[in-house]
Amino acid sequence: MSLAVRRYSEALLDIAFEEKCEDEVYEQFRILYSEMKADKDFERLMTEKILSSEELKATVSKILDGGNTYLISFLMTLIDRNRMDEVMDMFLDFERGYKEKKNILEAEAVTAIEMTEDQIEQVKRELGEKYGKTIVLKTSV
Repeated sequence: MSLAVRRYSEALLDIAFEEKCEDEVYEQFRILYSEMKADKDFERLMTEKILSSEELKATVSKILDGGNTYLISFLMTLIDRNRMDEVMDMFLDFERGYKEKKNILEAEAVTAIEMTEDQIEQVKRELGEKYGKTIVLKTSV
């Protein structure tokens, strides 16, 4: 990960926490990242120099219409500085920092049969007590 990726993601993280909108920024950035990851054509459109800066800004504005102003401003800065090719890495670094500051630990439980809600809550509670963090548990059979 480049130094620029770390600096940009930390700047967004700092302002989001300062302005107490970190959850909103995280969720909107996560959705944008997920959509780009799921649709390679969309990712290419956003990260490669296919569109002019003005067209890309218009696209981002339309996609995030009504979105968090700090996130939109952040993305506009990336466009102006020709850094949209690093936006995927920036999200991953932002997510790492967000979860660290929010004291969140992700865990995965793979079981032979589906877990009940009570079992899921018990595992989350026990892991939370052991690690002193809020547990986000993903389950799969």
